[in-house]
Amino acid sequence: MNASIVKTFFAFRLLTYISWVLTIAFVSNCYFNPAIQSIINPLESKSSSAGVLALLGGGANTSSSNIATLQVGGQLKSDGLNLVNGNLTVSYGSSSVRGVSVSTSTTTNSVGRFILSLKPGTPKISVTDANGNDLGSFELNVPAEGDITEKSNSSSLTISSLKRYTIEETPDLTNDDSSDSSVAFSLSSSTPASGEELTAAAVPSTTVTLNFSQSVDSSTISASTIQAINVTVPKMTLTLGSFSTNGTVVTFQLGNLLGGSPFLISLSSSIKSKSGSSLPVTTIPFTIAGGGG
Repeated sequence: MNASIVKTFFAFRLLTYISWVLTIAFVSNCYFNPAIQSIINPLESKSSSAGVLALLGGGANTSSSNIATLQVGGQLKSDGLNLVNGNLTVSYGSSSVRGVSVSTSTTTNSVGRFILSLKPGTPKISVTDANGNDLGSFELNVPAEGDITEKSNSSSLTISSLKRYTIEETPDLTNDDSSDSSVAFSLSSSTPASGEELTAAAVPSTTVTLNFSQSVDSSTISASTIQAINVTVPKMTLTLGSFSTNGTVVTFQLGNLLGGSPFLISLSSSIKSKSGSSLPVTTIPFTIAGGGG
């Protein structure tokens, strides 16, 4: 009899324990159930649901500001020549453009033309040549409306023909602005300047600097295409050497100079730009003050 009571007592406790476990499990499951949450904590439930929708939808609402709304076309030159197959990489400061529809990179065509799908802002465009060599960068100011302007951070890069297009347009990228006759190959400035009188410190030698409107073909620079004479004593031989060509700038050393004399530097038409244009025959007269010798 006592054994039967003991068994009944332990059976009752076991059932009570199981009932408590099932009750706790049911309540916990209901609490985390979205339907129950919408009643218990409606604000938290709404926020969680929105997060789930954003994940399922790829965050479409948050990325809409990164969708391209316009196209920008232009032409790039490097050292006066069309940049063929140049690589352009776009960045918007600290903002990420990964996974969005704005252009992240493009390549110039056979005449240096390019097209970029952008959004309003001030993107920075880094430029490399076809071999991956760094050519510098430029920045675009792209307003929501109006003209697009640029600022180059490289002396060798020239950006022209910037034009805004709608996102639906198919721009014509075949035009080559290099045919513009207003960009002629000529001497822009020099040191000494034409007609300048140098001090006696220029004796017996000085550095001559020539600045041209286009990049110079260095193979056309020599003592045969650049000559100098002492006008008073034409038979006196002047020495020219250490020619250096860097883009549009040519420098060389001119020696055997005398104070109190007039001189004449002559540039022949055999000097050519990298694009093949010939330089018009150009002369630079200058003098050196007396007192040297």
